[in-house]
Amino acid sequence: MKRLLALTSLVVLIWWSADTLSAFCGFYVCKADTRLFNKASQVVLVRDDDKTVLTMANDFKGDAKEFAIMIPVTAVRERGQIHIGDKALLDHLDAYSAPRLVEYFDENPCTPSRTRDTIAAGVGVGGALLKAPAPRSLDTLGVRIEASYTIGEYDILILSAQESGGLETWLRRSGYQIPSGASAVLASYIRQGMKFFVARVNLKEQAKLGFTFLRPIQVAYESPKFMLPIRLGMVNAAGPQELFVYALTRRGRVEATNYRTVKLPTGMDLPVYVKQEFPAFYRAMFDLKHGNAALWNGAYGGDQRKLTTSGGDRVYAYTRSRGDNTVLVAVNFGDAPSHVSYRDLAHPGAYTDWFDKRTYTLDAAGVLDIPAHGYRLLVTPAH
Repeated sequence: MKRLLALTSLVVLIWWSADTLSAFCGFYVCKADTRLFNKASQVVLVRDDDKTVLTMANDFKGDAKEFAIMIPVTAVRERGQIHIGDKALLDHLDAYSAPRLVEYFDENPCTPSRTRDTIAAGVGVGGALLKAPAPRSLDTLGVRIEASYTIGEYDILILSAQESGGLETWLRRSGYQIPSGASAVLASYIRQGMKFFVARVNLKEQAKLGFTFLRPIQVAYESPKFMLPIRLGMVNAAGPQELFVYALTRRGRVEATNYRTVKLPTGMDLPVYVKQEFPAFYRAMFDLKHGNAALWNGAYGGDQRKLTTSGGDRVYAYTRSRGDNTVLVAVNFGDAPSHVSYRDLAHPGAYTDWFDKRTYTLDAAGVLDIPAHGYRLLVTPAH
């Protein structure tokens, strides 16, 4: 007997809109009038007791000849706590955690399972300690340079500040343009006594090393606080952003304490015939979720409303709407095709079938044809 099992990822995928919170561990401060916008970030959190290793890889848009990433940290980081990570590790985690379909053969169910995939611990690449002046205070601004290093292609400063206005002024005097809206966010971290980790690209070092992309930054530290500061991402938002968090611990899964966790369905038995359809189906659903605001997560997506139909227990239909975006889903659990009537469609108009790409006009009341053990997925705006 063959069984197909759909497995979803344990990765936390957060999709936030620019006018709320955005997914990034810091923000970019740019030279001159350059404008940089991060669209996606990958973060690996490895936690063991009070020890944390944080690896960050960030996407950015713009012509950045010189820029810096600013990240709030709980304390001053020593040179030995900062490394350059290997992007291949993040690529491996990304591939390993992707939703997938697995096939099992039940000839010998007593055979013990083995873990075939292992993830080696990332080893950071070293750098040189700058001969920086001793920690110094800019009295009029209340900003103090706590440490200064060059590691790989990055020049790194650890800053402390007494108030956000002084920190903004210091950065602007150093030639950086601070995104509008940063002051209030900076102030919230300063009130918590946090420091600021500024990693600026050293173009000469990058050219010497021969890399054409920015490698991940890896920071190790000990603290009872297990947190991922993301609020600074909002200042670089140019629309929706994604944050992928890969959390690895000895004690099981990690959930956010200040956001609702939505558990993804996994381990579901599926009929064998879906084997050939799964890759295309998943890609289509992935594209729909990212392109239609009605399907964004939680409060950032659309409200769900059950659609009244004549299908009884055989048919379940609902809509989710946000702004001009509406998604209508109708599922037929019966053994025969269903020709069902519906009513009270809140957003009538032109809809596109997401899979066959045909356009249909739906009135507030009408009929839907749904195949046996099948579904209809209609979206607006129509394509």
